[in-house]
Amino acid sequence: MRRTLLLLLAACAPIAVACSAPEPEAEGPAYAWHDSVMAATGGKKAWERARYIQFRWNLVRDGQIVGDRMHYWDRRDGRYRVEVATGPSRSVMRSNQSVVVIFDLETKEGRVWIDGQEFAGSMGATMVEDAFSWFADDSFALLMPFLWRDPGVNIEHLGADSDEAGNYQVVRLSFDDSGLQPGSQYWVYVDAASPHLVRKWQYQLQGREDKSTFFRWEQWQQFGDVMLATERNPVDGSYSVRFTDVQVSTRVPAGIFEPPQN
Repeated sequence: MRRTLLLLLAACAPIAVACSAPEPEAEGPAYAWHDSVMAATGGKKAWERARYIQFRWNLVRDGQIVGDRMHYWDRRDGRYRVEVATGPSRSVMRSNQSVVVIFDLETKEGRVWIDGQEFAGSMGATMVEDAFSWFADDSFALLMPFLWRDPGVNIEHLGADSDEAGNYQVVRLSFDDSGLQPGSQYWVYVDAASPHLVRKWQYQLQGREDKSTFFRWEQWQQFGDVMLATERNPVDGSYSVRFTDVQVSTRVPAGIFEPPQN
């Protein structure tokens, strides 16, 4: 889900300004269902108070962690930090190296450290681009229920559906040219019974004709004043995405966005 996050940037638009931009006026069943989802997950005011968010994204296959990224986000000031244990295919990193990227979400400028040594030049710039993509993909996967009304997002109520696990109201999210993923779509299944939490989703990414399998949103938990689901489990059981080390706070811990110490 690369670069889906004009969504997240717009949560406090612009990033460096507190959430004071007026919400676009809209009505209809899709927006009513989003109001219900927001109420179930803590509400708009709780989301606005959530200045600092941290989480670890893990990809788990056959009981083993095969992907591990730690995220730290100052939503008010747009500061972001990602720590990764192994490098992406486009980088010069070996599999046993670690990377830290600290960057600004608005300017997309930042600094890179590999095994504690700062790494600049064109490959360093590539690593910052990778870090922005990790932010976009992983944050959207965790925080999507709060983002339906962000600029560039279109929502449409598709009606009711059901499976062996329950009954749902289905809302489709798509992105126009002002978003970071034009052409991609997400089908979100909201529990028809209260509390109206997201129970599963399916997506079709830009440039692809096939849809993903269904992923169930499981392990809903309270973090600060908001509720988040910490597991995405595909119905085919091929792998899962788990979020750990989650914190949601009104304050940024000291030193989080300082350069790593050698």
